[in-house]
Amino acid sequence: MKDLAGRYGGQFRPEFSRLYEDDDLYWITPFFAPRVLGIMGSRFVGVSSVIDHLVNRYGYRSYTLGSELRRIAEERGVPISHRRYLQDLGDEIRTEAGDAGYLARRVLRRIRDDYLHEPPWALPHSIVIGGIKTCEELSVFSNLHNFKPVKVQMEDDDLRYLRVLNRGALEEEYEADRVREESVERTSVKRGEWDELDDSKHREYFEELDKIHAQGHPGNWPDRYRGAPARAIAQLEDPILVLNDFDSLRELHAEIEAKPLVRTAHQLGY
Repeated sequence: MKDLAGRYGGQFRPEFSRLYEDDDLYWITPFFAPRVLGIMGSRFVGVSSVIDHLVNRYGYRSYTLGSELRRIAEERGVPISHRRYLQDLGDEIRTEAGDAGYLARRVLRRIRDDYLHEPPWALPHSIVIGGIKTCEELSVFSNLHNFKPVKVQMEDDDLRYLRVLNRGALEEEYEADRVREESVERTSVKRGEWDELDDSKHREYFEELDKIHAQGHPGNWPDRYRGAPARAIAQLEDPILVLNDFDSLRELHAEIEAKPLVRTAHQLGY
């Protein structure tokens, strides 16, 4: 790093200097956010709904590791039409970097960059982070001041299954999988049409998606670099628990309001 004291020695008072234009300050400026929340949970439990409410109702700034992964996919020309392509890519780049927390560090750099370029009169934003897949990614964010993990959970697994079935989410995922399998010429394992399967097969597919999400996408990746959210969730220390066994978003929002997820301007000292 260049010698900052030598660079700015003998300048005018700070209001006449160009300190704010120096990108090296990125590395030495303390980062502060009133609240940093890491939202985690199994698929289809409502993680995205919790994030959306915090963003829309309380002005949280949202960052996800999935969005960062999509940026990398676009740079590399990797198809992003299906989540399993992205799962493979996530495992691949963690392995390439030799760092299971690589994506989290990229997101943290993006957060810090956004923070550095805020106008000086702006109040700091609270931050919500989604898409944490490894224990190392969780560790990167756990070191931030005011970080708190949030676990979104449904106690009724049958209700979770029926919810995604009724919304058509499973059918969409199934069709994307079928097209993906055909695209890599796995015609020998071509699935039948969704509406030709009975409910036991629908449930079997649902459990397959759960397993892939929890344990990581199967492949030739070293175990340490495989995105396995179940392991990261198991590492959570005293998370804020948000239960989502509800029939409506209004009830979920009420559950969020009842939890210590937000702070008022008065509580922040503004």
